[in-house]
Amino acid sequence: MDFSNIVKQVEQFIYELLMWVIFYPYTLVRVIFRPTPMMTYVRGEVDVDPDRAFASAIRPPVFLFLSIAIGSMVAPIGAEQAQVLAQTELGAWLTESWVNLLAFRTLGYSVFALAGALLYDWLTPGSITRDTLKSPFYQQCYICGPFALGYSPTLVRLASAAEVLIFVALAMQLWLLFAQTLFFRRLVGTGRFKSFLLALVVLVVGNVTLVAATLFGDVVIN
Repeated sequence: MDFSNIVKQVEQFIYELLMWVIFYPYTLVRVIFRPTPMMTYVRGEVDVDPDRAFASAIRPPVFLFLSIAIGSMVAPIGAEQAQVLAQTELGAWLTESWVNLLAFRTLGYSVFALAGALLYDWLTPGSITRDTLKSPFYQQCYICGPFALGYSPTLVRLASAAEVLIFVALAMQLWLLFAQTLFFRRLVGTGRFKSFLLALVVLVVGNVTLVAATLFGDVVIN
């Protein structure tokens, strides 16, 4: 066992963790208040050397994942919810480990980003490939991050203070609708009404997927 390599890996891990602590809130604020410049920023960074890309922000997929993870820690599943979920096989698997639930949530909320990226690639010239999907998917990860951060814990606590949290959940949906409309309007070049309709399609696909996954196995994606 090479002790020096272990030390270097620990050092790199600590450094990256500290960079997340610094650049996650910085990236979050920029995405919320300046979504279009952040989507443009992705275009300039996606093909840069991975060691130098996104030097002034969190990498988009990591940003989305951290948003989901933070939302999970802010509002974890309560004891009563865990008992309900444990009545099904899938629910029991989800309540076994926070990692299992986090992976399931990540897949669920990533559908929003994937739907937006696929629509973008379908509307632009050329065939859909892994390479052509990378830039729009990264852009979608940025604009879906704040939504996942706010919407996930809101659903967990929805039953405890319905009136306030229903308003918060609606506000998160409206913010994502606004950001998605900007995405199609500025980056695809579609008209305002068509951009709005495309953004609505993304929300419908994402929410229907969440509902379908909820019904499948009688579990709730929070």
